[in-house]
Amino acid sequence: METRIFPLEVAERFALEDLKSEPFIVLLRRNADTEVHRVVYRTRSSQLLEMEAEMMGIPEGSPALVRAGVHYNRTDQPMMTGRVTFPAEKVELHFEVRKDQRIQERLTLK
Repeated sequence: METRIFPLEVAERFALEDLKSEPFIVLLRRNADTEVHRVVYRTRSSQLLEMEAEMMGIPEGSPALVRAGVHYNRTDQPMMTGRVTFPAEKVELHFEVRKDQRIQERLTLK
């Protein structure tokens, strides 16, 4: 389950139909001042809340992994926050760090 939140001044730049149909990163790339230059992710364990469990069709309180992220523009202003919730028993995390400091992250759903 994924949730995205934009500051009002960012969301107002886009048509409602675009917000419903276009990938968020594509929308943010349309303007130089909203283009994402840095993302900070935090992954933690949690128990599913009632609403999350109902939407996912699994019991409330089931273990989950929650990845929260903040997307920043080139002047380090937050453009979007997001949260992705995965049932814990269906996730495998894989990280790869390369010499040039690129980090690759892969989530595998089982």
